[in-house]
Amino acid sequence: MKRKTLWIGLVAAVGLSLLVSSLLYSGPTKKERQEIQQMMNRGKKLREEFEKKREEFIKSGTTWQGNPTTENRDAAVEDLEEMDDAEDDLQANRDSTIAKVDSAFNDGIPHGADIKYDPKCGKDTDGYTSSRCYIRLCEGAFKDGPDWVASTKIHEWEHVKQKNDGEWGPGVDGPAKCTWLYHWHEIEAYNAELKADFGSDTSLDDSLKQEIWERKVYHIRAGLRSIYPTWLADRIVRMLPDKIVHKSITIANASDESQIVSGYFEDDEGWPIMPSWFELWLESEQETTLEVSVIVPPTVELGIGNEVWCHVHSDIFPEPTGFAPMQMDSASDFFFIHVIPVVDVAAGPDVSGYPLAQPSIGFTITNQGEAPDIVNINLTSVLGWPLGQYGWIEPLNPGEWVDIMTYVDIPDSAPFTTDLIYCHATSLTSPGHIDSSSLTVMVEDNVSGGPGKSDRFAFALMPNVPNPFASGTLVRFSIPVASPVDLKVYDVRGRLVRTLMSAGSGVVQPGIHTLRWEGKDNYGNELASGVYFSELNAAGRKATRKLVMLK
Repeated sequence: MKRKTLWIGLVAAVGLSLLVSSLLYSGPTKKERQEIQQMMNRGKKLREEFEKKREEFIKSGTTWQGNPTTENRDAAVEDLEEMDDAEDDLQANRDSTIAKVDSAFNDGIPHGADIKYDPKCGKDTDGYTSSRCYIRLCEGAFKDGPDWVASTKIHEWEHVKQKNDGEWGPGVDGPAKCTWLYHWHEIEAYNAELKADFGSDTSLDDSLKQEIWERKVYHIRAGLRSIYPTWLADRIVRMLPDKIVHKSITIANASDESQIVSGYFEDDEGWPIMPSWFELWLESEQETTLEVSVIVPPTVELGIGNEVWCHVHSDIFPEPTGFAPMQMDSASDFFFIHVIPVVDVAAGPDVSGYPLAQPSIGFTITNQGEAPDIVNINLTSVLGWPLGQYGWIEPLNPGEWVDIMTYVDIPDSAPFTTDLIYCHATSLTSPGHIDSSSLTVMVEDNVSGGPGKSDRFAFALMPNVPNPFASGTLVRFSIPVASPVDLKVYDVRGRLVRTLMSAGSGVVQPGIHTLRWEGKDNYGNELASGVYFSELNAAGRKATRKLVMLK
């Protein structure tokens, strides 16, 4: 009787709790749900139109590529414009739907949070959270009505809180791999969805609730059999063509049970990898190290990058009842091969001077090969300014380097002009191996009438050094007059990721200034590898530069 009484009391307490929750947290009205559903229905038609226009563009673009006539080009351009228009219409509908959900649901997500629709992720994905803590909803989030949109937002917002707390993300535990740690983060996100639904913030039907429970259970089971692959030593490997990269990787079984761990290696460029796959028996908390070899082809394009991945998964033996074995946990890790030429060119510092001056410039040439070489070196000026010397032929032993020095004649031209001096170095023993680099020559404003008497400088945003970079780079700029300076870094989609200097910080004196960017955003989070852009606004002018980060 005591057990029955206790159970009845528990059920009553839970029912009362849910009733109170439903009174405190009323969801959207029936009218609001209908309005949102109508917006979503229009969005489905816009999605179909976008996919249709995309297929037409792919077809016409392929035709143009195979037969590059003016007629085919015009057709491809027209289809591209129609596809872009269809994508814009779809984007506008989905973003307005998300905004409507924001205002109707009590989902606990601050208004104004960076939540948008990503038309490039498809129907099988609900959404994702970026390393910079913005949320993107995919087409899958719109498949089951407004409550599923709200539930997806709640799930991803839980990941935002985890990342803001420093629990995971680039710079903490490397790429966001679904290993044991991330399984538990997923469980927390699914718990947030269920909590919101049982608290009446959302109202999902039973099939969707069951789907959330099943996803949560999968991560619970997988988390109990966690495995980790980790490439050892440097993540970026510089290697010459026709060489073999030898790399070690550890495979760890972090679960409490012994298990079979199998995996395979792949890369973006299809280079030979040995071994191509493996299968291991690992005891609980045991790890082992494998030696992997990647062959860099002799004909590979210089400067190319190739990511090499290791994918692992765990297996469970069939249960006595006859259940089939299933994959429980999976994880992956990668390293990057950067193909280098046998000759390397590094530019000296940028220089500036007044008209008719002859500032010195220099470059460093290095033999990165394994045999003696003869290097042909040539300098060129983009604006055709005269140079003290244009060419050298230098013999270099393996690992040996030489500094070449000369000067540039700055013409009697207008101030603020900027020239680029390029240095091209060609290996004469391996003629296909060419490297180049450049430095900037800026003309100062000689307003005082004589060299050395002006305190004014050119306006310029100089190339960052190094570029590409891994852990940090120097961003340099010059301004001719005292001015507030706005120097920011954006990603390829035009989103602000880091403010290096703000115009509100006060006036900056004329001259050349240097700032260091560590590859982090404004919140101190490590950013992912990729292309970024620095933008300088000062003295009424604007300039941009491309920055490439490779980790």
